Amino acid sequence: MSFIAITYGYNMFSIFNTNTTSLPLVDNIKLICFDDLIASLSKRLESLNKEITTSKNDDESLKKQLKTLNDRKLVINK
Repeated sequence: MSFIAITYGYNMFSIFNTNTTSLPLVDNIKLICFDDLIASLSKRLESLNKEITTSKNDDESLKKQLKTLNDRKLVINK
């Protein structure tokens, strides 16, 4: 039996028997690419959630500062 190692994408490879059709090769490439895409999108989702949380915290902090400044302004104007 003879085998062939096929590399594709970034740092991806598979070993196939040369006596089979190309369908398992294509299926394997699709499966690995979809898995890699899902993993990338999951990481991006985590990053965006962290960014949203940080933005909400910054927004709350700015609102508190604005309220403090408005209170000081009212005290000075009286």
